[in-house]
Amino acid sequence: IILSPHPNAKNCILETFQIISRAAAAAGAPAGLVQCITVPSQEGTSALLKHRDIGVILATGGFGRMFPESTNSPDIGGDGIAMAYEAGAALTDLEFIQFEPSAAVWPPQLSGKSIITTMFYEGAVLRGGDGQRFMDERVGKDVQAKAIATQIQKGNTTPHGGVWFDATKVPDALWETIYKPYLNRYLAYGIDMRKEPVEIAPAAHTTCGGVKIDENCRTDVPGLIACGEV
Repeated sequence: IILSPHPNAKNCILETFQIISRAAAAAGAPAGLVQCITVPSQEGTSALLKHRDIGVILATGGFGRMFPESTNSPDIGGDGIAMAYEAGAALTDLEFIQFEPSAAVWPPQLSGKSIITTMFYEGAVLRGGDGQRFMDERVGKDVQAKAIATQIQKGNTTPHGGVWFDATKVPDALWETIYKPYLNRYLAYGIDMRKEPVEIAPAAHTTCGGVKIDENCRTDVPGLIACGEV
């Protein structure tokens, strides 16, 4: 079952179904082996992907949106994992979550949108609410996220509870090429990253655990397959 309020959800679901169907046909599977039904609703698009010889394929993503800050879409709240658990499936490694270190906390329209960390190798730095740089940013994302979280826990925050991502020293040429999407994203809300820092904080990005499967994506519930982040 796939649930998403995203306007492109139905197209994504149908494309996935077509890819699976073509792969099944190429492997010599009979017609109708894989079936897909989509149902648009006010909540989003629902899809039931059925395999005649398997049962149900669960592909609903992780549970990043259960955290206050997340890069995930609003529907990624662990529903598939909960359904699998209620069906008797074993879960594993739920405590392992990858956090993106630099997700927007302001403006609210960009909340959860991450900023690429390669800017730290091009002149960008991190500053606490007091305006002071607090680390060497050219480290792994896990180290960055921990250091930012520490500043937030200490109360050294920006007006909206994050830290400053200061990219004002990034060369202009890069803003017009590889970083232009980030520049335009903020310009749409009256913020020029070339001239002022922006507010960011760590955000849940990837659920590393979930429904326990074998090498063929089978759970310990007969007929239930789990794919992807679920």
